[in-house]
Amino acid sequence: MHNADINKILKSAIEVVASQLLLKRIELDAHLDTALPEVTVDANQIQQVFINLLVNAADAIGDNGGKISVDQSLISLSPYGLAQIKTAVCPKRHDLMDDEIKINGLPTIRVKAASQGNEGIINLDPVYGKHRHQYGIELRHGKDWQVSCPNATVH
Repeated sequence: MHNADINKILKSAIEVVASQLLLKRIELDAHLDTALPEVTVDANQIQQVFINLLVNAADAIGDNGGKISVDQSLISLSPYGLAQIKTAVCPKRHDLMDDEIKINGLPTIRVKAASQGNEGIINLDPVYGKHRHQYGIELRHGKDWQVSCPNATVH
């Protein structure tokens, strides 16, 4: 990882997908903040992330044309251990928040965990960076386990 200019990385990603956007009649409206500081990243990986986001947006728009807007700015995240997750949904839009099981009076995030044929529920601490999770299944270090929505049916 090295220090890199995020604008330069984003511009390179835009160049990679520009012809695809043109073919789909998609206008790209990019507002780049030139005052952003350099960031320590793997520039190739971040460029690939930007390319994937742009291609996914273009695929979602389809072939009838449209517009993708890209805005960037410097933000400040809450300090570790202070930000609370208040909403969580699975890809099928099921609500994962559990008002019944609380940690320090806050609703938890309920997920299903499976490991070596055993299944159980884990209630995750809703405070970013805290690890006061409640485990309804024993998860052993070094063993494979899968986490999923407790409400979704797997086919």
